[in-house]
Amino acid sequence: MGGLNGKDVARRALARAIEKAGGADALAARLKIAPGALRVYLMGTERIPDQLFLRIVDVLQPQPKASDRGA
Repeated sequence: MGGLNGKDVARRALARAIEKAGGADALAARLKIAPGALRVYLMGTERIPDQLFLRIVDVLQPQPKASDRGA
């Protein structure tokens, strides 16, 4: 069976984060990295560093509603 490897999972998460953030430039700004670096990671030319992957996962987490925060 052909499962996903870690590199594929990270790239798919990055692609979803780009969509959620409203584009590659917006995500790059949010992650504080160069847009060109983001494209390199998306193409799979370079491995996404673990620390960056964790920040990408944070972007994908649902944001609590104001009513959930006790406001």
